[in-house]
Amino acid sequence: LLKAIAGRLPRKKGVQTNGSVTYNGTEIENQTEIHIENAISFVAQLDRHAPRYTVGETFRFAFNCKRRNGNHVDFRYTKETEENRRLAQEADEKELMVNITLKYLGIDHVADTFVGDDEIRGVSGGQRRRVTIGEMLMNSAPVMCGDEISNGLDASSTYDIINVLMHSGRIRKRLQVISLLQPSPETVALFDEVILIAEGKLLFAGPIQKVESYFASLGY
Repeated sequence: LLKAIAGRLPRKKGVQTNGSVTYNGTEIENQTEIHIENAISFVAQLDRHAPRYTVGETFRFAFNCKRRNGNHVDFRYTKETEENRRLAQEADEKELMVNITLKYLGIDHVADTFVGDDEIRGVSGGQRRRVTIGEMLMNSAPVMCGDEISNGLDASSTYDIINVLMHSGRIRKRLQVISLLQPSPETVALFDEVILIAEGKLLFAGPIQKVESYFASLGY
């Protein structure tokens, strides 16, 4: 489901899919002046990084790739006033987005540590998962899909991360579709809506407040 939303379903020979996904009426195959893939950031289950980049360097590289000329403000879409130019320059000089993300993900203290991998010593597995999430937050895309982003995190860390994402998403008006493996009730309660799927069938989709009463009405 997440890959379908993000336009990342594999297009292999012999693989058949039914139906279509449209974005404001446009299919990915028919896009001309826009790149729908750039409107959706995707946090995968696996952590793939350049192991000899530090955490801070990973975030800076992602920021420069996803932001026009590595700037916080794109004046094609923001009114160019003296005050806005001053604020934009200040944000650029302070690397505001990078530093804020490091801070609220709780990994600012390892900003100068290698990300690492199985062969190169770096941050812990839980911290590496936070790096993967933070790397995708460098994108200003209005939609984010998170595929089992709790991999490698305990229940408490998962709650903290989801809490941060929900708060950030509401401030930035970002739509977030996140799948979790056996989340705690406290974590589930942070979401606005829930989609429950079993064996490809939709069992429930709607506001989080209605989940309990709906299944109670079915006898559960």
